Amino acid sequence: MKKSVLLGAASVMLAGTAVAQNGTDTCTTPTAVGEGSFAFDTTTMVGSQEMTCLSGYAFNQDMFWVYTATVAGDIVFDTEGSSFDTQLGIYSGTDCSATCVDDDDDSGTGLLSSITVTGVNIGDQFVVQVGGFGSGAGPGILNIAPFVDPCAGAVDDAFEDNDDCTTATVITPGSYTGLTVIDPDADFFSINVPAGDILTFTETFDSNDTDSNAYDACGGTQFVTGALGGFTYQNLSGSAQDVIIEAYQWTGADFLCSDYSFDVSVDPDPCAAFPDDSFEDNDDCATATPMADGTYTGLAVTGTDKDHYAFCVADGAT
Repeated sequence: MKKSVLLGAASVMLAGTAVAQNGTDTCTTPTAVGEGSFAFDTTTMVGSQEMTCLSGYAFNQDMFWVYTATVAGDIVFDTEGSSFDTQLGIYSGTDCSATCVDDDDDSGTGLLSSITVTGVNIGDQFVVQVGGFGSGAGPGILNIAPFVDPCAGAVDDAFEDNDDCTTATVITPGSYTGLTVIDPDADFFSINVPAGDILTFTETFDSNDTDSNAYDACGGTQFVTGALGGFTYQNLSGSAQDVIIEAYQWTGADFLCSDYSFDVSVDPDPCAAFPDDSFEDNDDCATATPMADGTYTGLAVTGTDKDHYAFCVADGAT
C-alpha cells in the first residue's frame, strides 16, 4: 500500500454537516466510523501518545477511531474545520498494534493536518489518531472521504492549442489572467524583444506550481529552466528576437494542473545610454587605472562594463 500527503486536498472533498462522533481516549477500543465528517472535542481526553508514527510527533490529549473503507481508491483524512493546532496519525489495523502508515502536523490549511492514503481496498481498516501540537486541544472535525482529483474537470484556457513552440501564442506587453496548464500539456507564448531591451516575466497568480522555461528562438538556446515566479532576460544578440516562454505544470506537485496569471513587459535598458567616466577604458586587469591616495567621485559602472584600478601598497602598509 502506498501513501502520500497532498497539501490542501481537503478543499476538494469536504461536504455536508459534521456528525458528533467523539473518538475514544484509548487505541484499545477506537470508535468505529466510515466516510464522513465527524465533530469531536479532545478537551476531556486524558491519554496521550499511546501510538507513535513515522515522525514521532507528540500527540497531546489524543483520541482514536477505526475507519473501515466502503469505497476503493485514495482516501483523504484531514482535520479541516478544527479549532486548534492538530496532529494526525494513520495506522493500518484496528487497535494499538496497528502499523504506521503516515503522520502529519501542518499539511492542511494553516496548522491543520491532512493525509491521503492511496490504493485503499473496500474493507481495509485504519486506526485514526488525532491530538494537539504542544498543549493544543479543543473542538474539531475529522473528515474522511475519497480523494477527488481537482484536475479531473480542468479545462483548457482560451489560448489553446498553444502546446508547442510552433503554435506559440504571440503576445505583447501586458497582463494575462485566467490561464490554465494541465500536465503534460504546456503553454507556449512568443514575444518580440528588440535588441538591447529587457524582458520581464512575472507570475501574478499560481494555484499550484506553474514553472517556466524560456528560449531565445524556436529550437534555439534555452536560457531559463524551471523558473518559479518569473524571470528577466536582456536581448544582447544585436537584433530583435522572438523569445519563447513555456509555462508548464511541475510534475512533482500535489496534483497536475494549475490556474495561473502573469504580467510581461519589455523595456529599454536604462543603462544603455549611461556615460563612461573619465578613467575608461579600464575594463579589465590589463587596463587597470593606476591610482594614488585620494577621493574619487563621479564614477560609473554597468553590468557589462566593469572598472579596474591598481594600487601600490608598501610592505607592511595598510
